[in-house]
Amino acid sequence: MENKNKVDINQLLSMLDSDDLMENINRLGLMMGSPDKGENIKNMVSGLLKEKMQEVNSVRSKMAHVDPAINLLLAIKPYLSENRQRMMDESIKTLNMTFFIKQIKEMS
Repeated sequence: MENKNKVDINQLLSMLDSDDLMENINRLGLMMGSPDKGENIKNMVSGLLKEKMQEVNSVRSKMAHVDPAINLLLAIKPYLSENRQRMMDESIKTLNMTFFIKQIKEMS
């Protein structure tokens, strides 16, 4: 089930550049008593989102997985019987899980 309230960080960053969001932040600042507060809020939110995006990109780059052995297996897969293809798929899943577990251990 997909969470409809979940917003991608890229979407949030692009929203910060939109005039509608800036206008809403300025209104919020005015309600708080100062027009400058709206700009401060925008800068703070933008900074936080950019930090999170950098963290996400850092984790994503660490999790990038290119294994020549898996590439070789995938190249010969079309020439195997259905039974062996299924066995290969399970083996590849196991190899990928092993890689990701090692990466998670290194990150902690």
